[in-house]
Amino acid sequence: VEGYALCFLMPDWMCNIWKEQIPQLAGKSRLRELPAFEADGRHTSVWGGSMLGIPKTTHDPDAAWAIAKRLYLSDELARALYAKTDIVTPIRRHWSDPVFAEPDPFYCGQAKGLMYIEHAPDVPARTSSPLNRQAVYYLSDAAMGVLEYAERTETYDAASLEAEAVRQLSIVQGLLAEQAERNVFLGEGAAQ
Repeated sequence: VEGYALCFLMPDWMCNIWKEQIPQLAGKSRLRELPAFEADGRHTSVWGGSMLGIPKTTHDPDAAWAIAKRLYLSDELARALYAKTDIVTPIRRHWSDPVFAEPDPFYCGQAKGLMYIEHAPDVPARTSSPLNRQAVYYLSDAAMGVLEYAERTETYDAASLEAEAVRQLSIVQGLLAEQAERNVFLGEGAAQ
């Protein structure tokens, strides 16, 4: 709102959060694909994920499965989910629904649903690990280390900072590897 940001990463669900929490940006924000960092590179990524589980202790697993299928496969619920939350359904047969082509005034009339759908096939696989959150923190530490180095040495071009970035990433990779080695389920005795 105060003009201090150049850009933000915007998964589909974040679009709705902005509308609800920063309404004064209506008509002042636009969406665009991520830049690719190599020729023919990916223009999208992933932030988070979702799943649906049915506990083993469920009294009626067949009824729970029927509810799960309705939640994920219903045309009506896919439309309602997008209209209410801006979340694009992962079910491809729903992507032709006109709701995804509707212009969004908040984002300067862009048909953001179609923008997300265009890149959906390129979303990378997201693996789950208890170390994911720690890895993000370590990556942030490495980025801050490069920033501190740049400011301390007054070095600001990417080529000159590359060696320091590799050094910082090596440090945090080692820290993350130490965390992984502490996992008793991944150690030598895990298979016994």
